[in-house]
Amino acid sequence: MTLKLERVKRNLTQKQLQDLSGVSMVTIRKIEKGTIENVTLVTYKKLAKALDISVEELIKEEE
Repeated sequence: MTLKLERVKRNLTQKQLQDLSGVSMVTIRKIEKGTIENVTLVTYKKLAKALDISVEELIKEEE
């Protein structure tokens, strides 16, 4: 998942990303594992802002 790649690229733990974004670690973990459905745009916006990337970059499919 792109979220994990971007997080690891920035040397952030899930806890650090939680603190930066305000998104719970449980939600971050589920997004990274692909075990969550219906992630809100607000959640993606918070994560993208914390990672300093666009929402489009965050949700794009891996090639």
